[in-house]
Amino acid sequence: MFGFDKDEDGSRQRFYERVRLFQKAKSFLPRVQYGFWWVVHNCIAHFFIGLLPLKPFFWFHDYTSRLMHPKGKQITTIFEDRRTSHEQAGAGTE
Repeated sequence: MFGFDKDEDGSRQRFYERVRLFQKAKSFLPRVQYGFWWVVHNCIAHFFIGLLPLKPFFWFHDYTSRLMHPKGKQITTIFEDRRTSHEQAGAGTE
């Protein structure tokens, strides 16, 4: 149904892989910290983007992504990607 394989558990695997990355970066209650930022990012930031897709909510999404992925690839929005591209393009012109 919906194109998903019955045995697919990619989301679960990614969660535990990111917990391990977070454990390497944080020394004080790493699982609790990761769980907290996971809930804030996935349940609050994504909710607000869906409710009202305004720039401050996209900024909050990117902010929580950085906190949730201290050593891994961050999930960013188009606003963050454009800013990074713009900064990199400007760095080469000086």
